[in-house]
Amino acid sequence: MRFRLSSALTIAALAGVAHAQNFNIDVSDLTGSPANTYGAATGQVGHWNVLTGGPPYAASLNNLANAPTTVTTNVVAVGNGTGDFSFNNPGTGGNDEFLMDDMQDVGNGGTVPPSETTWTFSGLNPVNYDITVYSWAPDNATFVSTISECGSGVAQVCGGAWPGGFVAGTTHVQLSACATGGTIEICVNSGAVSGNFSSVNGYQFTETGGTCGGSGTPQCFGSASCPCGNNSTNNGGCDNSLAGVRRRPALLRSERRALRHVPAGRQHHEHRHRQPDRRQLAPDLRHRPERREPRPRQHALLSVVVPRSERRTVRGGLQPVERPLGHLERMMR
Repeated sequence: MRFRLSSALTIAALAGVAHAQNFNIDVSDLTGSPANTYGAATGQVGHWNVLTGGPPYAASLNNLANAPTTVTTNVVAVGNGTGDFSFNNPGTGGNDEFLMDDMQDVGNGGTVPPSETTWTFSGLNPVNYDITVYSWAPDNATFVSTISECGSGVAQVCGGAWPGGFVAGTTHVQLSACATGGTIEICVNSGAVSGNFSSVNGYQFTETGGTCGGSGTPQCFGSASCPCGNNSTNNGGCDNSLAGVRRRPALLRSERRALRHVPAGRQHHEHRHRQPDRRQLAPDLRHRPERREPRPRQHALLSVVVPRSERRTVRGGLQPVERPLGHLERMMR
């Protein structure tokens, strides 16, 4: 059963986030779809995009205010997954049941290659996102899923008996990723374990801002303190917060004046060997310590995104299944 927004407070909250690319996604609607007032594990209420039919689950997403966006989805699966699947777990009810009792059946980990699905989200803003991946098997408490941002090398395992509500590591996992080039890929597999089936029930995307790769700390103005406590010692706002990047120390006024009167070909030599006579400087500059040569500038490391074709090979595809399999049918594959 579907519900309409009935609270003016909820509508006002949705209007405040309509400009951000925040999304709720329910994979499969065999048991129904959640209400717009349902926030699941994150409390993020709003429109739920319902994706059905099995891979490729190709769709254009609407945001929380149900307004169209440029974001699209595409799914590539290998193994023996069936696509849409549902099972009526006695512990769930209401919106929890609508989200968690139906899902994409990724398949059995004992196949060659092991069953795996890759969800690609394109057209995102090139910023950071918190991503909640719902990956729980309503038909068997022993089934677990292995979830990661594809190519990151960091995976989380999710599964178990229904705990009566949302518990990280049992019903869902939370990832942080940056949409480099406007794209994020999520991989879910069955861990290459024979007899183990993994699942994808849904997603929630929450934009957290920033830019991919980082750009240091914003500059401070006036008397405001720098966000990282990195106030410049040369009255230059904030020092760069990236590791290894330092400001070049400014020359003394007398040193700059001396350099202006040295022929161009001799400036480096004169600056290094002929320091100005400090007895001729103003009184407040006579006792300044000798300046050291500036340390060479170090360049910040850049992250390199490895193309998916170099991370692993995806072969073949699956056709959507018109009807869900029963509990025993899923276990016998």
